[in-house]
Amino acid sequence: VLKLDSNFATLPEPEVPSFTARPLPGILLPRAIHFATGQIEIDSVSARVLEPVVSYLTEKDSVNVAIVGTADVSGSDVYNKLLSLRRAVAVKAYLEGYGIEGTRILVSGIGETGPEGEADTIRSRAYNRRAIFLLYGAHDAVLVDQDRDLKGIENQPSIAEEKR
Repeated sequence: VLKLDSNFATLPEPEVPSFTARPLPGILLPRAIHFATGQIEIDSVSARVLEPVVSYLTEKDSVNVAIVGTADVSGSDVYNKLLSLRRAVAVKAYLEGYGIEGTRILVSGIGETGPEGEADTIRSRAYNRRAIFLLYGAHDAVLVDQDRDLKGIENQPSIAEEKR
């Protein structure tokens, strides 16, 4: 049992350390690009999203990248596993087309494993049709989420609207 004495009301306010918000360090790069349902093609919008990744990897030849392809829940497990690997391979080929050495690029496909968001909404399914980047040896880059290249969400509510 906690007993409060008469001095409790006169205790000093606790010190709260000051905090100053700072900008993220380094270069901001997209964490992923997105694909249309059942597709592996990199369209012009996703190509623009990839531009800073290509520039960064060209400049930083000591940085390696893993590309992890994913899929939404639309197909069978086997189909999604293969599709997700083909998406990662397509991104690798795209990077190689810009001179990034294939030995610096590791690919894998995880199918619909570990989806982000609710798998039963159009926007979440679109978000999960992606290839994710993991950079190794990059100490000056920050990977950030982006949704400029989501496919098949025209006239769909935003994520905030879906949560209502």
